[in-house]
Amino acid sequence: MGLRSNIGAEIRTRRTERGWTLRDLADRCGISFQMLGQIETAYANTTLEAVERIVQALDLVAEVSLRDPSEPATASALAIENCAPEDRALLLLLSHALPRLGPGERRVLRGIVELAHEIAAENDRDPKPGGREHARP
Repeated sequence: MGLRSNIGAEIRTRRTERGWTLRDLADRCGISFQMLGQIETAYANTTLEAVERIVQALDLVAEVSLRDPSEPATASALAIENCAPEDRALLLLLSHALPRLGPGERRVLRGIVELAHEIAAENDRDPKPGGREHARP
């Protein structure tokens, strides 16, 4: 299974766990039910913006920040908590899809993580407004 298939399967799982139809989720995220069906079956390519809208409608943002406050937070947990809500939602969705990724998809994700580390290191050295951390594609 590819990344699209894994993300689509995870969206379907989360939707059906809530007892929602495609139309229910479509109404909540503003994407047509036909397009949602194509995303769930990996028939259609989608944008990160559409994925963000879907995961927000599924309330996945709240799930990422849930941890036992009596236990010390790991560096990863703190990093996730400090992300923007839409980034936390995307991280959660990817974390559920990760076990099903093949070597090619894992290489792509490793490249993205390496780029994120480089940007973070640049920002630590020279944090200025308008820098890469503020850039949106």
